[in-house]
Amino acid sequence: VALPPLQKAYAKVRSNAEVAMSVAMAHGMRGELKEMVPYLQDTVKLATSLEMRQWANEQLIEVRRVIEEIEKGR
Repeated sequence: VALPPLQKAYAKVRSNAEVAMSVAMAHGMRGELKEMVPYLQDTVKLATSLEMRQWANEQLIEVRRVIEEIEKGR
């Protein structure tokens, strides 16, 4: 996954939910859960459809749950 180009694109168009979602997914594919959170939050705020907003919100809830479990295990 080409994360640096996605992050560069996001820096230019911070109001684009699709780019925010792509960056969040790229971080997820790398197992970088904490890094996903701000991009998922932006996807929720900027979503252009109800489905996208619901998907991002569900992902955000799950990612936060997993992060909490990992931190409890330490």
